[in-house]
Amino acid sequence: MQALRCVSLQKLQRDVDSRRGDLDQLCKLYRGLARSGRDDTASELRKKVDEACRRWRTLSQRVSSVMKREVSAPTVDKELESLAV
Repeated sequence: MQALRCVSLQKLQRDVDSRRGDLDQLCKLYRGLARSGRDDTASELRKKVDEACRRWRTLSQRVSSVMKREVSAPTVDKELESLAV
């Protein structure tokens, strides 16, 4: 079960990482528009890009945190088992 969960989480990590390029491209396009003065006056586009970046960071941090916990879980289990003996 643990191995299956790790495989699923690794797939999720790869999926998240593979989408990083999409976010980078979005940010690059926005910066180009902003430099040329073609962004909207209400800054709605900037707000949406900032929100996308914030959500990306949150998702990436959560996936990374879960992966770290799952990888260390077998070690903790083994340590607890050795203490119980």
